[in-house]
Amino acid sequence: MQKTLFPDFKADTYQNGKKIPTAFELLARDGIEFEYITDPEHAKKAVVLLRKSNLPLGLDTETAKLDEFINHSKAGLEPHLTRIRLIQMYGGGDTVYIFDMFELDIEVLAPLWHLPMVAHNAIFDLKH
Repeated sequence: MQKTLFPDFKADTYQNGKKIPTAFELLARDGIEFEYITDPEHAKKAVVLLRKSNLPLGLDTETAKLDEFINHSKAGLEPHLTRIRLIQMYGGGDTVYIFDMFELDIEVLAPLWHLPMVAHNAIFDLKH
């Protein structure tokens, strides 16, 4: 599998004149790479690797407003007005897998749902 750095969409942030590193920069400093996945076959291979983890999987989601609610002020945080855009999973090792759910069917991740996982603010993720 070819590893690629996830596109970094951030703007630089500064505090007291010093640049604050992004999460991507901090993880890259520790040798963690990102695989941004849009192809179903690539996703299946990543799932196989994640299933081999002896650790609970780290899980995080990013959401996007549904087209009909693009101007709604609370759409970014309301599960009835958004859909999952990205699912990030980490099972230890040197790679975080970022699944683009605008390109993939959620079923590709089905072999992982029975595994132990940890997520920050999981109630939000589960609502989606």
